[in-house]
Amino acid sequence: MIYKAILPTYYKLESLLKNLDDQNLQISQMDKALMLDVLSCSLSLKCMFEQYMEEAYESSANQLFLPEKEFNAILQMSKLVESSTRMKFGNIAIWSN
Repeated sequence: MIYKAILPTYYKLESLLKNLDDQNLQISQMDKALMLDVLSCSLSLKCMFEQYMEEAYESSANQLFLPEKEFNAILQMSKLVESSTRMKFGNIAIWSN
């Protein structure tokens, strides 16, 4: 569920970063740092869940058990990625670009 929810945000942030790199868009360094932080969390979550799914498939597991610290990290990153849909990076809101 979290995996599917973060993918649109991840792809949108990747696209925004490409536009920034291509100089089609300009934002402050602070806004860019915030965007990169959110992108980093979404990429980390994407990679983690892909790894979990691969491990579950290989072991034919129906459930995965995570250490409490890892579970809490996933929750914190997920909250940040979810809240980013309501953030503005300079004059750019990711839901409208």
